[in-house]
Amino acid sequence: LLNINKHQIHRIKGIIDVPDMKEKVVLQSVFKSFRMEEGSEWKDYEIRKSTIVFIGHDVEKESIERVFKQCLLKNDG
Repeated sequence: LLNINKHQIHRIKGIIDVPDMKEKVVLQSVFKSFRMEEGSEWKDYEIRKSTIVFIGHDVEKESIERVFKQCLLKNDG
């Protein structure tokens, strides 16, 4: 995603909920520099929800949504 939109996306910040992990996954990106690391544990009162924010210029929302939809886990049970 960053390689395709490298001139449009300036920053990415997010918290990712990974099933079966007690900790949040924190992601940060500035231009082509990308980092994911383990964050703090989810608190019992927190709603476990992934949130990602893209900061840039002329970023096409549909192209980002299309890439992320391909990454979704499917529950076959």
